[in-house]
Amino acid sequence: MFRRSRIAIHICILVTTLSLVVISACNKTPSDPTPDNNTGYGDLKYTITGLSDMKMERNGSVSQTINVNYVSGKLEDVLLSCQGLPKGATAKFSPISIGSPSFTTIFTITCNHATVGVYPITVRGGSTSSGFTDYKITLTVLPYANAADGLVGFFVEKSQCSQSGSMGDTCKVEKDSTINNRIYIKGFWSGVWSNKVSADMNPTDNTLNIPVQTTNGVSFSGAGTYDDNTMIVHYRVTGSTVDDTCASTFSRVY
Repeated sequence: MFRRSRIAIHICILVTTLSLVVISACNKTPSDPTPDNNTGYGDLKYTITGLSDMKMERNGSVSQTINVNYVSGKLEDVLLSCQGLPKGATAKFSPISIGSPSFTTIFTITCNHATVGVYPITVRGGSTSSGFTDYKITLTVLPYANAADGLVGFFVEKSQCSQSGSMGDTCKVEKDSTINNRIYIKGFWSGVWSNKVSADMNPTDNTLNIPVQTTNGVSFSGAGTYDDNTMIVHYRVTGSTVDDTCASTFSRVY
């Protein structure tokens, strides 16, 4: 009799324990996994808006405000870059080129003697989970409205002259403030910047003409050719004590 009572007690305890386990399991609420950055699951999805075709002269810059817009997925940085630019062109994103969407930045292309033409370029966003996202636009590089803009800067003149012999002087090229396609070469023949000689450019065939002119009591005349970085000029210098014929190459310093 006593043995049967002990068995009954054990069975009662076991049933009670199982009941508590079942009740506890039923009352427990499963927790969802926490998404990255409390934003969403899966690869980052975003869009880039504000981009359009760009047009500019061979020197200068043009800008657009663009937006990198969050769509879905986990937050992570997007790196912006630009591919397909012609020689002489550079791109930058300011104030930032990398950030977590959504953000706004300014996209600027700067040209420094870039080659004339129409170029398909790519603005690219890159992130760890979604890889690359490409947007295509067109960059059009136009000829100079004023050809003199292309020669402004500093040059070194290397000359071989009939009277003066070999010379090498630094010259500064400026553009006329009112007449298109006209430049002034300071330091011409002498390296003395008060010797300021004018030259007219013909952008059709890239030729230069130095009309007869007198500076500091000395007369100059000549002709030549040019490109972005070089002028080749043959000229004559005459005065009371000089009659010099020179062949000169002007090479751009900056």
